Amino acid sequence: MSHKPTILVIGAGYLGKVLCRIASDAGHQVFAARRSQPSSDESSALPLVHWHAMDVLDPVQVRDVIGILAGVARIDTVIYCVSAGAGSVEAYHDAYRHGVTNVLAALDSVFGSTVQKSDVASPRFIFVSSTGVYPEDEGQWLDEFHQIDPDLLPAAQRAILEGEALVTAHDGAVVARFSGIYGPGRTRLLNASRALPDPLIVEEIAWTNRIHVVDGARALIHLASIECPGHLYCVTDHDPAAQIEVLFWLRHQLGLPNPSIHFHRDGIPVASANGLPESNKRIANNFLVSTGFEFNYPTYREGYASLCQNQ
Repeated sequence: MSHKPTILVIGAGYLGKVLCRIASDAGHQVFAARRSQPSSDESSALPLVHWHAMDVLDPVQVRDVIGILAGVARIDTVIYCVSAGAGSVEAYHDAYRHGVTNVLAALDSVFGSTVQKSDVASPRFIFVSSTGVYPEDEGQWLDEFHQIDPDLLPAAQRAILEGEALVTAHDGAVVARFSGIYGPGRTRLLNASRALPDPLIVEEIAWTNRIHVVDGARALIHLASIECPGHLYCVTDHDPAAQIEVLFWLRHQLGLPNPSIHFHRDGIPVASANGLPESNKRIANNFLVSTGFEFNYPTYREGYASLCQNQ
């Protein structure tokens, strides 16, 4: 796309609001739709964003809002950032299957006839998914080309994968699998680093993957702007890191001494981490990088440095 695409963000929560801010600051026309209208503080913080109340579980309302927007602007890209509001399987089905189904049906309805009558293209649809759809849990390296066995997934994560299938069935649609999103206001890992026991018993190497919220938003804008994107990208930084490494680094940044560390294998003390079992997975970002995307926060160190300064 040679111009800055007009973007509709559906689901303006933690990631969505940062996406709206960065996109509008960069000169994109931005519309945002979510279940409730923004607070006065949110509106003041995002003065260039056009807000609309829309419940993705109400197909009539979705059709009406998208129809209205199509009448007042050329919507180039729709970015679906809705997340499950709870941990239940039902909440995951609502966010990642039913909501996606309603939005895609509305886009087909509104733009299907429009495309036939003019040279206006149907918007590019970008679906924010999760690397949680990978069931692997032994430290494996994984990327977009890894085949997933849905039978190995819990029901909630299987709902996300089913949402991906709905999206990729549409021409030009893109799935963006996000690893763990962190950034301002998210202090879980900082709190965990402060709370480490002493001595610390380590029985496995737990790998972690993450993406700073700013880079996540920038990646979505990048995928909205490039010509002929692929159907699937993993949105994660350059450095899948062992959890203990990250926690110790955070303690150093916070000026806290690290606890003594004892490695155990099968309940028996060992001299080092060599040979300990590995858990979780390591996600590669090569395909996203191949599109020319550059990270502001390529590893957890750059991302957490400023967060630690504010503690």
